[in-house]
Amino acid sequence: MGAVGRATGGAVTAAPRVSVVCSTYDRAPLVARLLRTLADQTLPADELEVVVVDNGSTDDTATVLERLAHEVPFRLRTLRHARNRGAAGGRNTGWRAAAAPVVAFTDDDCAPEREWLERGLAALEGVGPRTFAVGRTRPDPDEEAWLRRPFSRSMSVEEPRFYETCNVFYRRDDLEALGGFDEGFGIGGEDTDLALRLLDAGGQAVWVPEAVVRHQVRPPSFRANLREARRWVDLPRVVGRHPGRRGELVHRRWFWKRAHPPTVLALAGMAAAAGRRSPVPLVAATWWLWHRLATEPACPGPRRRVLALPGTFAIDATEVATMVRGSVRHRTVLL
Repeated sequence: MGAVGRATGGAVTAAPRVSVVCSTYDRAPLVARLLRTLADQTLPADELEVVVVDNGSTDDTATVLERLAHEVPFRLRTLRHARNRGAAGGRNTGWRAAAAPVVAFTDDDCAPEREWLERGLAALEGVGPRTFAVGRTRPDPDEEAWLRRPFSRSMSVEEPRFYETCNVFYRRDDLEALGGFDEGFGIGGEDTDLALRLLDAGGQAVWVPEAVVRHQVRPPSFRANLREARRWVDLPRVVGRHPGRRGELVHRRWFWKRAHPPTVLALAGMAAAAGRRSPVPLVAATWWLWHRLATEPACPGPRRRVLALPGTFAIDATEVATMVRGSVRHRTVLL
């Protein structure tokens, strides 16, 4: 099913230098914040276009985009899917409609800093073909207080490892050559897969720590974290498609996160002692307890760490179960 759209906004050149692409779904306030921060970029507005794909939203996203189109100084193109086609589908629609030779991807829960576009474009000047740029992503400083409590969520990118589309610059020619994002992915993994395909074709990634995007910090919510843990069922597919990169993608070659080996051991101990009184579960959980209390705690503060342990274990166990389900589905082991 195709997308319908319209283009409005400020003064434009015949060929903008960069197109910012964002796929959004039911996040009207956040996409409004994104557009306002893009209006404050140091890159001249006539060198920029923004393409927003309303990926089947049921809130007032369409109304918000229509209003902002008359307020922003850059050209804003809005496209709409009648139904949600996933992140890969939304981004593909966006970059294919883009007019610039460089496409900068970000997300609706992000707020780029003022020099983001200038820094990202500068990194691609004078470098060879099949080069893409990855910028730094950090939690929004205005919302960092939430991170002191368990079950808050944000994103931090301090190296080009997974190539997240919250902050990445591609040349449009490379996207064309690769066919864009693989829409066979559900939620998660499509951005890493795209970058790895370009690297496997002889491309290279440039790290641009000066091109900064601030990521929303979501308020603490155990239920939201539990839902999030069930989303990543397609991650084993990334490893399966790029087996030679397993060592650089995952922890100890077989685990998605550092918390998962002790979680697996704790779950195995619980299963071994099921139905009988035994100290096995406690002994098996010792590694996990140490990991979550001392090595990788869910939050600062000893009291909060202890109180968060039941919920944290439930989330870790759900993530492992999701990886098992994905491993079966994609015939690639990742725990």
